[in-house]
Amino acid sequence: MVQPPHEQRARVRDVVEAVQHSIPRDLARDVDYYLRQARDPELAADVLVDGLVELRILLSRDEYDLLEAALEACGRGRDRRLRWIEEHGMKPIPAAKDDEGEIG
Repeated sequence: MVQPPHEQRARVRDVVEAVQHSIPRDLARDVDYYLRQARDPELAADVLVDGLVELRILLSRDEYDLLEAALEACGRGRDRRLRWIEEHGMKPIPAAKDDEGEIG
């Protein structure tokens, strides 16, 4: 369901904050420009997703869930790029290991 523009901006901003450690500054700056100056959250979301795919940024499940929620808020929940990210761009969850290398 498409959300109001202020909600769309908040959702996209949440994703940028979550993946900021993984993305180049210029990508974050470009997304921020479309959010704040152009006030176009849909374009900001597109720029972010394109950057994630092109740069092959790996996402955790939580980061992916935020991205999916942002795209749904912008009316893009069926975006085929989400499926690609889910299939090719997810970080495996590390297993907890004890000191001897055994899972415990």
